[in-house]
Amino acid sequence: MMSGWFKFICVLYWLAMIFWIGAIITVAIAAMNTFGTLPAPGMGVQLELFSSYPTEHHGRLAAGMVMEKNFFVADAIQMFAIPVVILTLFLQLFTFHMSIRKPANIVRAVCLVGAALAFGWYGLTIAPGMNRELRTYWEEAKAGNVEQAEIHRAAFEVDHPRAERVLQINLILVLIGAGASAWAFASFHVTKPPAGSFPKYETPRLAKDS
Repeated sequence: MMSGWFKFICVLYWLAMIFWIGAIITVAIAAMNTFGTLPAPGMGVQLELFSSYPTEHHGRLAAGMVMEKNFFVADAIQMFAIPVVILTLFLQLFTFHMSIRKPANIVRAVCLVGAALAFGWYGLTIAPGMNRELRTYWEEAKAGNVEQAEIHRAAFEVDHPRAERVLQINLILVLIGAGASAWAFASFHVTKPPAGSFPKYETPRLAKDS
């Protein structure tokens, strides 16, 4: 039978996997809906804080400010979930001896570690610069410095395609990793005693003496 610790590790693994996938999908859907709605010409969004900035850009500003918080939450969830997934994956493979030679385990290990490294690279190289340019863009727009605001917005947009690609690659890798994990667990057999066999118990001392 599976040990209690192995079951606990597996529960943690799948919960963290759900949070990881959920964070990516949720923020992607939110971004698509937010940027597809607020910047639309017919919405007529006007922000009092940015009254010195052209009103036709207010919808985009509002969408960016809403999504900045959503991306922060999604990144925070992933920063928690990813180490849990990787740690529990290694425990399954090297402590509880799920065969690393099986194709399903190789696929999920490669995909999940690759997704974790991609997220780490994004967090260390792309995200800081984008956040800096985005906040400077907001400050310049709030002050009515249209030319400077557009410079920082353009700098932000340079890295946006790379960030989007990382998000897409992460989602693909994690989904493949989840599918391979289901495959690995479905083919993982717990060793059971043969049918009809019973463990041998030592004869009690009183029975021996009688």
